[in-house]
Amino acid sequence: MWKGTTLMTTTRNTKRKDKARVVLRKGESQRKDGKYDFRWTSPDGKRHSIYAPTLEELRERKKACN
Repeated sequence: MWKGTTLMTTTRNTKRKDKARVVLRKGESQRKDGKYDFRWTSPDGKRHSIYAPTLEELRERKKACN
């Protein structure tokens, strides 16, 4: 190991988190402006997305779509 270098962590076994360190589920992400986004592909191949200001509201909207 060289002096002054840091090891890179792999993302394979780490969970994705938002700015508040809340674990995000599959398809969920946080935008730079702090809003949350959920994206998915329907069985016919079309891409869809839902936006919400809070993670709780996003998950409620996600339930309403299913």
